[in-house]
Amino acid sequence: WDGSNMRGSNQWPASAGIDSNNYKIDSFGTAVAKIGVLLSPAVEVYGVAGVATVHDNLSFTNPNFGEYATGSQTRTGYDVGVGATLLLTRNLDLFVEYDHMGFGTKNMSLTGVGFAAGRTYGEDIKQSVDKVLVGIDYRFDWGKAPVVAKY
Repeated sequence: WDGSNMRGSNQWPASAGIDSNNYKIDSFGTAVAKIGVLLSPAVEVYGVAGVATVHDNLSFTNPNFGEYATGSQTRTGYDVGVGATLLLTRNLDLFVEYDHMGFGTKNMSLTGVGFAAGRTYGEDIKQSVDKVLVGIDYRFDWGKAPVVAKY
């Protein structure tokens, strides 16, 4: 799970002025399986696939009246990606990963506020999120498995 502050907006003409859709993703999460291939003892390339969730907030604003509708939703979709890992020491590795999260198109219900109180609005939202992860992993060394040699 990751917190987020991703934002976006777009304007569209309306009778009372130029209205805006204001979009914010405040969190997303993934659960993926990973399969990889060692290119050398210290370098691995891998792919991931699994499920993704995202929590969205959407509002409509007008320059004359301010915010007039708000809504939020949690969506579920898929996550696919590729990455590479470089073993730095016995316990540390550096990784870089690209993921694409797809959530399809879903209708979001917004509730009117202010001058639009009591109204409801529906908006079809098509959504996907691309992310790049860069990090360092620590590998815990809980001891070695015993080696048994027989002649």
